[in-house]
Amino acid sequence: HIDRDVEPYVCISEECQEPLRFFAHLDDWENHMQTMHTPNWAQKIHTTTWYCDIDTCNENTGGKKGFADKGAFIQHLSIAHPKKLTKPQISAKARRNRTTKARDSLTCPLC
Repeated sequence: HIDRDVEPYVCISEECQEPLRFFAHLDDWENHMQTMHTPNWAQKIHTTTWYCDIDTCNENTGGKKGFADKGAFIQHLSIAHPKKLTKPQISAKARRNRTTKARDSLTCPLC
């Protein structure tokens, strides 16, 4: 009874055609995720990564330094490279310096 009222399960895909879709039962949520977002949904949701392509970062990390969210990337650019980039340049990099990569099948998208 409480689960029907509360609907504790929510679609977590950023591309869902029904934003904030809630479900009363785990089975209903799993069915939605598999049918509306493919059986491989766990590998395909929230896969955008922002990357710093400034030479000093690449030298220190041995490759492009990655960030899971745009805010963290902007914060990095503002703090790590304050003399190299203006605010408009930071905004442009936040739009341009992103990529998607499928998650490993054994990695939980919630953790």
